[in-house]
Amino acid sequence: SVRSAAQLAVVSGLRPVCVDLFGDADLRLLLSGLSWAIGCQPYRQIKRFADVVTAISDIDPDVPVVFSGGLENDAALLERLQADRHVAGMSAETIRRLRDPEDYFSVLRREGVAVPNWMTDFSSACRQLRDRSAAPDTWLLKSRTSSGGIGIRRWNGLPVTLPKSQEDERRNFLQRFVGGTAMSATYFADRQSSSQRSVRLVGTCVQVIGEQLLFADGFQFCGNVGPMEVPESIRGQLEHIGLVTGRNFDVCGFFGIDFVLNADRVVVIEINPRITASLELFEVPQQTRHLAMQLTAFVRSSDPAEPKSPAEQSFVEPTDMIADDHRSRFSARPKVRLVLYAADDLHVTANLSARMLYHCRLTVPARPGDALQRLLSAELCPDRSGERRTEQFADAALVRPNQGTVVAAAQPFFGTGEGCCVWLADIPSAESVVPKGTPLCSIYAESAGSSRLIRDLNNVLSCLPQRFVPRPDRLAEIMVAAGFL
Repeated sequence: SVRSAAQLAVVSGLRPVCVDLFGDADLRLLLSGLSWAIGCQPYRQIKRFADVVTAISDIDPDVPVVFSGGLENDAALLERLQADRHVAGMSAETIRRLRDPEDYFSVLRREGVAVPNWMTDFSSACRQLRDRSAAPDTWLLKSRTSSGGIGIRRWNGLPVTLPKSQEDERRNFLQRFVGGTAMSATYFADRQSSSQRSVRLVGTCVQVIGEQLLFADGFQFCGNVGPMEVPESIRGQLEHIGLVTGRNFDVCGFFGIDFVLNADRVVVIEINPRITASLELFEVPQQTRHLAMQLTAFVRSSDPAEPKSPAEQSFVEPTDMIADDHRSRFSARPKVRLVLYAADDLHVTANLSARMLYHCRLTVPARPGDALQRLLSAELCPDRSGERRTEQFADAALVRPNQGTVVAAAQPFFGTGEGCCVWLADIPSAESVVPKGTPLCSIYAESAGSSRLIRDLNNVLSCLPQRFVPRPDRLAEIMVAAGFL
């Protein structure tokens, strides 16, 4: 989400201007102290991706653009942005190749990587499968231009009727269903030629898919648990996949690969050619600076003697950005992020939004000469009854920031307290409407005993309307089954 990317940016000492479709309350709060630092409105809400160009028209084109999930599917928009601005993301042409199963899967298979069978000609598929023993529902209909599992459905073997928005058959293909544990791997590629490119495995996560308890269906993405340790044999396969991808495609920066762990075999399902939802689970404050890494990969000159470009001058790289060896990342305690979908259409009142904000953790940029408690005033943090809170947050250590940075206060807790292992994020704004079947909020948890986890889930989820609350004990079971605890 833009919120998670913005939070990574603030922790990296960067000053983000954010554009998104939702206007989440915690994103607005995160950015509310930045106007003084960047001289413009740090948050802009749009109704559709095509509005991005207009939304950032007042910003210097040398300021790098980083995109998160969804925008990579609009090739025309991406090409327009890349023609006019410095985009810290893969080119539209590279993304087209990676999203074409005839291209990407063919390369992987040639290099000995397991991939499911696929077909792109639906008429031919009907003829080929008519007399085969394989049941039709062992095939999935997928789009090349969607994300988060949206629109994936089992194919019944009949001629395909596509929605009007997907009438172009070239956007869709059939993929053989593969059973096993749904997982993801995150990689980072440097900006070298294909023969010299280094692609590093950052970490792996277990995915939660189509969980009805979270009011999702089908193959909707419902969250992940990570970082997870994997055996050396699995790690070796994942590293090989990264190297094959780097040698054959012009990848750069962070990208993710969704795979199924089938016995001891990694089966690649798809690639996400941009910063992924799992990246924040690998972030260690004061040690890893993922947003700074992404910017550096695209705007840093390969010649250290060459003067810095305007794009490179627009941010300050932390000196402790990252260690070369990511293996230590696998030993970190896992965290879980679950996506709770709306069980019905929901009108979010100011009271409900404030009650949910009460259970957020947020890194907030401090303002020079101003107390953090002014930024985190009682106006923003009522208690669950809707009354004003009277507690005062301790003043942050306020230091005038260096050029290109903000001061990030240590993560204050909004009401949950340091003893709570569960918190919320991606909070809908007051007077917004969350349609049925779309994300309502994210639920985060860090390692704790099962009894404490259930207690804290009960406490935090009590802020939601009852019909939208999943059973905490069942939620804890899902977390445990995914490898958490």
